[in-house]
Amino acid sequence: LLTVYAPSANGNPVPTKMISGAKTLLNGPVFVALDGVGKSYVANWYGNSISIFAAGASGNIAPTKTIVGANTGLLEPLSVVVDASKNIYVTNYGNNSVTVFSSSAKGNAKPTRTISGSKTGLNGAGGLAVDAMGRIWVTNYGARSVTVYAPGAKGNVTPTLTIAGPKTGLDVPDEIAFDKSGKIYVTNSGANSVTVYAAHASGNAAPIRTIVGSNTLLGQPAGMALR
Repeated sequence: LLTVYAPSANGNPVPTKMISGAKTLLNGPVFVALDGVGKSYVANWYGNSISIFAAGASGNIAPTKTIVGANTGLLEPLSVVVDASKNIYVTNYGNNSVTVFSSSAKGNAKPTRTISGSKTGLNGAGGLAVDAMGRIWVTNYGARSVTVYAPGAKGNVTPTLTIAGPKTGLDVPDEIAFDKSGKIYVTNSGANSVTVYAAHASGNAAPIRTIVGSNTLLGQPAGMALR
């Protein structure tokens, strides 16, 4: 199920909206993204699918569209991102790939692009972000790395840059995000930390800041949002 809370929510509040029930086709939802008009895009780990709900959807309601089927290349999808053109980007943990779908994709649709193969450095593809230049950023659980791909990248491509190595502090990296100045933030579920890197970090780069320790209350941090 998906639950929505008021901006001022605190304590033990009742959700303002909830998407739940057989009609929703939700099956192991693990990540949700919103587009510019408020539609929800949900990655279903067990369903190997992406469910799309109308803005304001609530209750036992069917998705407006579902992307699912052998042609999609979806396998244990983890993160989903929607860009300004409403192209849909998905990391697939089960087959170490990034699949990209057009805004009109539905049903057993083929991706417009797929990043996959031995040159990509994808290894337990998890977190995902697309920056203002259209570059694709992926965290890799297995490789303890962040790999970055050029706008429009497809196939068995080499990353344009990789952040990896003992100085980075990456340990089962999960979600990734950027602030307005381009600094890079990563949650590390293996180290109970958030590591922050300079905007142009590459290679075995040490974080410029790390949030870690008992006072933080971080425990296997996964999702993250910046404001």
